Amino acid sequence: MSMVNAFRSRSLIYRAIEDNEEDKAFIHSLWLDPQSLHQNNYNILHRPLSRKTSDSQHEAKQSSRLIDLLICLPPVVEDCGNVTGAELSSQKPLPIGFINLHGLSDNTRHHRTLDIGILISAEHQGKGYGSEAVRWILNWGFQVVGLHRVGLQSGSFNTGAIRLWKRLGFREDGRDRESLWLNGSWHDEVRFSMLETEWRALVEHEKNESDKVKP
Repeated sequence: MSMVNAFRSRSLIYRAIEDNEEDKAFIHSLWLDPQSLHQNNYNILHRPLSRKTSDSQHEAKQSSRLIDLLICLPPVVEDCGNVTGAELSSQKPLPIGFINLHGLSDNTRHHRTLDIGILISAEHQGKGYGSEAVRWILNWGFQVVGLHRVGLQSGSFNTGAIRLWKRLGFREDGRDRESLWLNGSWHDEVRFSMLETEWRALVEHEKNESDKVKP
Protein backbone atom coordinates (compact mmCIF):
# COMPACT_ATOMS: atom_id res chain seq x y z
CA MET A 1 0.00 0.00 0.00
CA SER A 2 1.52 3.27 -1.16
CA MET A 3 1.66 5.95 1.53
CA VAL A 4 1.07 8.59 -1.16
CA ASN A 5 -2.40 7.21 -1.97
CA ALA A 6 -2.96 5.25 1.23
CA PHE A 7 -6.61 6.25 1.52
CA ARG A 8 -7.64 5.53 -2.04
CA SER A 9 -8.42 2.34 -3.91
CA ARG A 10 -9.26 1.75 -7.57
CA SER A 11 -12.59 3.61 -7.54
CA LEU A 12 -13.05 4.80 -3.95
CA ILE A 13 -11.78 7.40 -1.50
CA TYR A 14 -11.70 6.89 2.28
CA ARG A 15 -11.83 9.87 4.62
CA ALA A 16 -12.37 10.62 8.30
CA ILE A 17 -15.90 11.16 9.60
CA GLU A 18 -16.01 14.82 10.54
CA ASP A 19 -17.86 16.27 13.50
CA ASN A 20 -20.18 18.32 11.31
CA GLU A 21 -23.82 18.38 10.29
CA GLU A 22 -23.24 16.91 6.83
CA ASP A 23 -21.45 13.76 8.00
CA LYS A 24 -23.72 13.19 10.99
CA ALA A 25 -26.81 13.47 8.81
CA PHE A 26 -25.37 10.95 6.34
CA ILE A 27 -24.53 8.41 9.07
CA HIS A 28 -28.03 8.85 10.50
CA SER A 29 -29.59 8.19 7.07
CA LEU A 30 -27.76 4.86 6.82
CA TRP A 31 -29.13 3.68 10.17
CA LEU A 32 -32.69 4.54 9.05
CA ASP A 33 -32.56 2.32 5.95
CA PRO A 34 -33.67 -1.27 6.74
CA GLN A 35 -32.50 -2.53 3.33
CA SER A 36 -28.97 -1.28 3.91
CA LEU A 37 -28.88 -2.72 7.42
CA HIS A 38 -30.13 -6.10 6.23
CA GLN A 39 -27.78 -6.39 3.27
CA ASN A 40 -24.80 -5.27 5.34
CA ASN A 41 -25.44 -7.78 8.15
CA TYR A 42 -26.54 -5.31 10.82
CA ASN A 43 -29.14 -7.49 12.50
CA ILE A 44 -30.43 -4.90 14.93
CA LEU A 45 -34.01 -4.21 15.91
CA HIS A 46 -35.36 -1.83 13.31
CA ARG A 47 -37.29 0.98 14.96
CA PRO A 48 -37.48 4.77 14.71
CA LEU A 49 -34.09 6.23 15.61
CA SER A 50 -33.74 9.84 16.61
CA ARG A 51 -30.87 11.93 15.36
CA LYS A 52 -29.73 12.53 18.94
CA THR A 53 -29.58 8.78 19.63
CA SER A 54 -27.76 8.14 16.36
CA ASP A 55 -25.12 10.77 17.17
CA SER A 56 -24.61 9.53 20.74
CA GLN A 57 -24.31 5.88 19.67
CA HIS A 58 -21.69 6.71 17.08
CA GLU A 59 -19.71 8.77 19.56
CA ALA A 60 -19.89 6.05 22.23
CA LYS A 61 -18.39 3.46 19.87
CA GLN A 62 -15.36 5.52 18.86
CA SER A 63 -13.16 4.23 21.68
CA SER A 64 -13.48 0.65 20.38
CA ARG A 65 -12.62 1.53 16.77
CA LEU A 66 -9.09 1.57 15.47
CA ILE A 67 -10.21 3.34 12.31
CA ASP A 68 -13.60 4.71 11.24
CA LEU A 69 -13.97 6.13 7.73
CA LEU A 70 -16.51 7.24 5.18
CA ILE A 71 -16.43 5.36 1.88
CA CYS A 72 -16.71 7.92 -0.93
CA LEU A 73 -16.90 8.11 -4.70
CA PRO A 74 -14.50 10.65 -6.23
CA PRO A 75 -16.06 13.81 -7.65
CA VAL A 76 -17.11 13.59 -11.29
CA VAL A 77 -16.73 16.58 -13.59
CA GLU A 78 -18.42 15.92 -16.94
CA ASP A 79 -16.94 18.87 -18.86
CA CYS A 80 -13.51 19.77 -17.53
CA GLY A 81 -12.98 22.23 -20.37
CA ASN A 82 -15.33 24.75 -18.78
CA VAL A 83 -14.16 24.22 -15.19
CA THR A 84 -11.32 26.14 -13.54
CA GLY A 85 -8.69 24.57 -11.32
CA ALA A 86 -10.23 26.22 -8.27
CA GLU A 87 -13.66 24.78 -9.14
CA LEU A 88 -12.18 21.32 -9.61
CA SER A 89 -10.50 21.43 -6.19
CA SER A 90 -13.78 22.47 -4.56
CA GLN A 91 -15.62 19.35 -5.73
CA LYS A 92 -16.30 16.98 -2.84
CA PRO A 93 -16.21 13.16 -2.86
CA LEU A 94 -19.69 11.60 -2.49
CA PRO A 95 -20.18 9.50 0.69
CA ILE A 96 -21.81 6.12 -0.02
CA GLY A 97 -21.15 4.28 3.25
CA PHE A 98 -18.73 3.74 6.09
CA ILE A 99 -16.17 1.13 7.11
CA ASN A 100 -14.33 0.52 10.36
CA LEU A 101 -12.17 -1.87 12.34
CA HIS A 102 -13.64 -2.36 15.80
CA GLY A 103 -13.19 -4.46 18.93
CA LEU A 104 -10.28 -2.47 20.31
CA SER A 105 -9.70 -2.38 24.08
CA ASP A 106 -6.73 -1.99 26.42
CA ASN A 107 -7.21 -5.53 27.72
CA THR A 108 -7.30 -7.26 24.31
CA ARG A 109 -5.13 -5.18 21.99
CA HIS A 110 -2.21 -7.62 22.40
CA HIS A 111 -4.21 -10.24 20.47
CA ARG A 112 -4.04 -8.01 17.38
CA THR A 113 -7.48 -9.11 16.19
CA LEU A 114 -10.33 -6.80 15.13
CA ASP A 115 -13.62 -7.06 13.25
CA ILE A 116 -14.77 -5.21 10.14
CA GLY A 117 -17.91 -3.11 10.23
CA ILE A 118 -19.24 -1.89 6.88
CA LEU A 119 -22.47 -0.24 5.76
CA ILE A 120 -23.18 0.77 2.14
CA SER A 121 -26.23 2.83 1.17
CA ALA A 122 -28.91 0.87 -0.67
CA GLU A 123 -28.56 2.75 -3.96
CA HIS A 124 -24.86 1.90 -4.17
CA GLN A 125 -25.06 -1.78 -3.30
CA GLY A 126 -24.39 -4.49 -5.87
CA LYS A 127 -21.71 -2.45 -7.66
CA GLY A 128 -18.61 -3.98 -6.11
CA TYR A 129 -17.91 -1.09 -3.74
CA GLY A 130 -18.28 -3.24 -0.62
CA SER A 131 -15.77 -5.84 -1.74
CA GLU A 132 -13.34 -3.12 -2.87
CA ALA A 133 -13.58 -1.38 0.51
CA VAL A 134 -13.10 -4.64 2.43
CA ARG A 135 -10.00 -5.46 0.36
CA TRP A 136 -8.65 -1.99 1.11
CA ILE A 137 -9.17 -2.23 4.88
CA LEU A 138 -7.62 -5.71 4.94
CA ASN A 139 -4.52 -4.27 3.28
CA TRP A 140 -4.47 -1.37 5.74
CA GLY A 141 -5.00 -3.60 8.77
CA PHE A 142 -2.40 -6.21 7.92
CA GLN A 143 0.24 -4.13 6.14
CA VAL A 144 0.07 -0.78 7.92
CA VAL A 145 -1.10 -1.72 11.43
CA GLY A 146 0.32 -5.24 11.70
CA LEU A 147 -2.88 -7.04 12.72
CA HIS A 148 -2.78 -10.82 13.05
CA ARG A 149 -6.47 -11.59 12.43
CA VAL A 150 -9.47 -9.76 10.97
CA GLY A 151 -13.00 -11.08 11.40
CA LEU A 152 -16.60 -10.35 10.46
CA GLN A 153 -20.05 -11.86 10.87
CA SER A 154 -23.01 -12.58 8.62
CA GLY A 155 -26.53 -13.92 9.08
CA SER A 156 -27.06 -17.31 7.44
CA PHE A 157 -30.00 -15.81 5.52
CA ASN A 158 -27.60 -13.49 3.69
CA THR A 159 -26.26 -16.02 1.21
CA GLY A 160 -24.90 -13.33 -1.10
CA ALA A 161 -22.72 -11.85 1.64
CA ILE A 162 -21.49 -15.30 2.66
CA ARG A 163 -20.44 -16.05 -0.93
CA LEU A 164 -18.66 -12.68 -1.05
CA TRP A 165 -16.68 -13.23 2.15
CA LYS A 166 -15.55 -16.64 0.94
CA ARG A 167 -14.63 -15.24 -2.48
CA LEU A 168 -12.51 -12.57 -0.79
CA GLY A 169 -10.61 -15.26 1.11
CA PHE A 170 -12.31 -15.34 4.51
CA ARG A 171 -12.70 -18.70 6.19
CA GLU A 172 -15.72 -19.77 8.20
CA ASP A 173 -14.83 -20.13 11.89
CA GLY A 174 -18.18 -21.37 13.14
CA ARG A 175 -21.81 -20.54 13.78
CA ASP A 176 -23.88 -19.27 16.63
CA ARG A 177 -26.89 -21.45 15.97
CA GLU A 178 -30.31 -19.80 15.68
CA SER A 179 -29.08 -16.64 17.40
CA LEU A 180 -30.82 -14.25 14.98
CA TRP A 181 -34.58 -13.66 14.71
CA LEU A 182 -35.72 -12.26 11.37
CA ASN A 183 -39.12 -12.15 9.69
CA GLY A 184 -40.66 -14.83 11.86
CA SER A 185 -37.86 -17.40 11.86
CA TRP A 186 -34.50 -18.18 13.44
CA HIS A 187 -31.16 -17.98 11.64
CA ASP A 188 -27.52 -18.72 12.43
CA GLU A 189 -24.87 -16.03 12.77
CA VAL A 190 -21.87 -17.17 10.73
CA ARG A 191 -18.42 -16.01 11.85
CA PHE A 192 -15.54 -15.55 9.41
CA SER A 193 -11.92 -14.52 9.72
CA MET A 194 -8.70 -14.04 7.78
CA LEU A 195 -5.19 -14.42 9.20
CA GLU A 196 -2.21 -12.36 8.16
CA THR A 197 -0.53 -15.38 6.55
CA GLU A 198 -3.67 -16.08 4.51
CA TRP A 199 -3.85 -12.45 3.39
CA ARG A 200 -0.19 -12.49 2.32
CA ALA A 201 -0.79 -15.68 0.33
CA LEU A 202 -3.73 -14.01 -1.44
CA VAL A 203 -1.67 -10.92 -2.26
CA GLU A 204 1.15 -13.06 -3.65
CA HIS A 205 -1.31 -15.12 -5.73
CA GLU A 206 -2.90 -11.97 -7.18
CA LYS A 207 0.55 -10.59 -8.00
CA ASN A 208 1.54 -13.78 -9.77
CA GLU A 209 -1.71 -13.81 -11.79
CA SER A 210 -1.16 -10.17 -12.74
CA ASP A 211 2.40 -10.89 -13.88
CA LYS A 212 1.15 -13.65 -16.17
CA VAL A 213 -0.98 -11.30 -18.24
CA LYS A 214 1.69 -8.61 -18.63
CA PRO A 215 3.17 -8.42 -22.18
